[in-house]
Amino acid sequence: MALETLTARDVMKTTVKRIHPDETLSKALSMLEGIQDVLIVEEDGEYKGVITERRIIRSGLDPSTTKVRSVLVHAPTVTPDTLYPELVRLIIDANVMDLPVSAEGRIIGIVDDDVLLTHLAKDELAERTRVEDLMTPEPVIIHPRETIAKALSLFRQHGISRLPVVEKNRLAGIVTLHDILTKAFRPRERPDYGTYIAEKESIIHLPVEDIMEKNVATATPDTRLKDAVSMLVDRAINSLIVVDDEDYPIGMLTRRDVFAWLNKRLKRQEHGVTVQLSMDKSLKEEGEAAILTEAERFIEKYADILGTGVLYVYVTRHKEKFRGLPAIFTRLRLLTDRFTIAVHAHGWGYEQSMKNALRKVEDQIFSRKEYFEQLRKRKKWVEEWLAFYDIPSI
Repeated sequence: MALETLTARDVMKTTVKRIHPDETLSKALSMLEGIQDVLIVEEDGEYKGVITERRIIRSGLDPSTTKVRSVLVHAPTVTPDTLYPELVRLIIDANVMDLPVSAEGRIIGIVDDDVLLTHLAKDELAERTRVEDLMTPEPVIIHPRETIAKALSLFRQHGISRLPVVEKNRLAGIVTLHDILTKAFRPRERPDYGTYIAEKESIIHLPVEDIMEKNVATATPDTRLKDAVSMLVDRAINSLIVVDDEDYPIGMLTRRDVFAWLNKRLKRQEHGVTVQLSMDKSLKEEGEAAILTEAERFIEKYADILGTGVLYVYVTRHKEKFRGLPAIFTRLRLLTDRFTIAVHAHGWGYEQSMKNALRKVEDQIFSRKEYFEQLRKRKKWVEEWLAFYDIPSI
């Protein structure tokens, strides 16, 4: 089943945990079991919002006295018939991972992001995409003997919730807000406020290595998104650390990164330029991946001006080779509501041939004066192109 045709009914879980807004955060914590768990907050049968463990720990409030209503999030509700692209959009726009499903005025389920990701892992899009295309590069790191207080400071400073732990230039573990909550700050049997504060002051001076997770899920830049998503779901984790050949962290991939990337692609398929690839039988799988990757990068770069339509790609492989790379002929036809462009190019290897052809499309786009004023308002680099082509301002 295509992603675009899935509905909330197909991806929701029907087990719903409910809590009253006047219960304490301690009570909520006792009902929450893991990082993917969520409580529906209801008062007299009326939906008020949701609350998660992450929301509680980020509040920094005393859980034994603070009420749920002070911390709850007003997550938007969806209907059982809401389509997959809209579910992904709401997850990103509302900055929540859990969407309540409502029918006849009552919450009947919660959109399960595990199921959303499982369906993505089965899609061709995840098969040809690599982790490097959507990871967040250069993650903030911490040494294992730095304190929990230092980790909390880095969380606040950078607006993040997880840190790779690095020792001797190699990945040693990971520490998250979830670790700090469950291994350090989770209150025991509703302690009095003084005891809670005293314990907290003592705990923050412990080294990160005391609570970090050593069994870290990792990926490489070349890992297929399909495999990365499967790891997130199978291991019930929120992130993967991306490492280089020396096992040093060079990136981070979170569930939110995946949904943000997917949201862009689904929007593009609906309103932007789609790619249709035609190839001969000699075209290898890695060639297809390289061609589609270059096409998607081009479409994303010029998404503001291309309009709506199709980029047709015709690729033929020839017998000649240079340094092990085959001779590739690429023909492109860009048909949108703003452009009709046809070009062709040769190159050694699939990637270079595609880049050569796309460069010709780019040249034609920038040769059309009527778009310069619009472009100048949106892209700083347009002025450089005007100067390069010695074209006067409009």
